[in-house]
Amino acid sequence: MPRSVKVHPDRKEEILSAIQRNGFLPQGYLAASLGVSRSTVSNFVNSKPVSISKFEEICETLGLDKRQITQPIDREYNPVSEKSSLRVNFSASQVCELLLRLAELHLELNNPTLALDYCNKALAIATELDIPLAAKCQALQEKLLSELE
Repeated sequence: MPRSVKVHPDRKEEILSAIQRNGFLPQGYLAASLGVSRSTVSNFVNSKPVSISKFEEICETLGLDKRQITQPIDREYNPVSEKSSLRVNFSASQVCELLLRLAELHLELNNPTLALDYCNKALAIATELDIPLAAKCQALQEKLLSELE
């Protein structure tokens, strides 16, 4: 049975954020608060092995999940942090629906030129991928073209 454990390297930002959030900057404050050496805290932060008991104590103090912190971050569902960007995956059908809705909104806002641009993009996707929204896109396109004449 292992006597030490280490944080996954993907989790360094999360750890540094927790240290700051909990008011333990510099890291020596965390070490002093726990009665451990600064090197133990440094090892923890830098994904080097620390004893299981110290690992658990640091995780508890920082409010970190001791099991999760040893695993790589699932990039698909990474929680948004201050330095990361939100990534959302849409299907082609959803993109088509969004573009069509933007076209409808711009038509309502009396901006038929921009509405036509969004509509054309939606129609191109719907036609290329044989998405059922193609007919609705074509109808809106015809309406917009007649308004622009």
